Amino acid sequence: MTILTVANSYGPRTGGIRTQIDALRAHYAAAGHHSVLVVPGGADADGADASGPVHERRAPRLPLNPDYRNFWDLRPVLRLIDAVRPDVVEIVDKYTLPRLAAPLRRRGVPTVGFSCERLDQVLRPYLGESAALQRAVRGYNAWFVRQFDRVVCHSRYAAAELPGRPRIVPLGVDLARFRPECRDPRVVAELRGDGSLSLLYVGRLVREKRVGVLAGMMRRLAPRGYRLTVVGAGPESDALAGVPGARVLGFVRDAARLAALYASADIFVHPSPIETFGLGVLEALASGCRVVGAADGGVAELLPMGFSRVSGSNAAWAEAVERTARLAAAAASRRAREVAECYPWTATASALLAVHAELAAETARP
Repeated sequence: MTILTVANSYGPRTGGIRTQIDALRAHYAAAGHHSVLVVPGGADADGADASGPVHERRAPRLPLNPDYRNFWDLRPVLRLIDAVRPDVVEIVDKYTLPRLAAPLRRRGVPTVGFSCERLDQVLRPYLGESAALQRAVRGYNAWFVRQFDRVVCHSRYAAAELPGRPRIVPLGVDLARFRPECRDPRVVAELRGDGSLSLLYVGRLVREKRVGVLAGMMRRLAPRGYRLTVVGAGPESDALAGVPGARVLGFVRDAARLAALYASADIFVHPSPIETFGLGVLEALASGCRVVGAADGGVAELLPMGFSRVSGSNAAWAEAVERTARLAAAAASRRAREVAECYPWTATASALLAVHAELAAETARP
């Protein structure tokens, strides 16, 4: 089977979407399928990675976050699809790329749309909560679902805003890369610095991730010996400038370095209540790290019993961190790893390949 994946949020300094696509393509290729990737870039380029062909087509940067590019002109993408003639197309985007689905239907190419964001939540920090906006979001989501032969979400939370019955396929984690054995005494000392306990956040620094919670929390925790390391980049990085006990490393490209950071931190903190899955949280759990996460969103569906789920004020987050610090570290680490082991990438890939096989069979019927 030839599976063509087209995505917007894929670049050298992007996060969860790239992790997801790279992992799934590797498993598709290992299962004997032909995997083709089409993504926006600074110029047209045709190459390949270990999983198969990779085609970049020129697209403009997003004004609010220059790490991201976005396809607006879909004609180059359609020309590629016509040349490849895939059995199924995965569309990993909720904004401009769903417009591909109608011309692909006319070509007889089945499509799978991935809903990786909750529009009703992600727009709220920017546009407010007016009734008109919510009606517009509901209308858009209904249109989005109608475009595709199948719609895939990665959590019950993600599926809740969509009409119909989207498939829920949880994402996975690289259990060999992220593991407690990556804990490094030198990295432990680096993370704690002049304090006694280390906190870690990994993710984009954007308003909807509630980066300001990290700043407010640290103003309470820094005097008590906590130190926060932030891995990520984005327009909200200034919100952490000068915050006591906090440092921003920026984007960490090296996989071994990232694995050591996860495994060497005392507590991973993720304040975003609108994650449609939470890959960073799952990587932290696989690394045996205790986690404090939001009480809402996909993250809440991942956290083991006994781990803190928080909503409310900065003070509530600080209290949850201190409560989590009192958990027995060894037992909590084992429980975290046990939960992560329920989410191998092989399970995600197998579930999606079953969806693709269904579509291929439907298309082949006279």
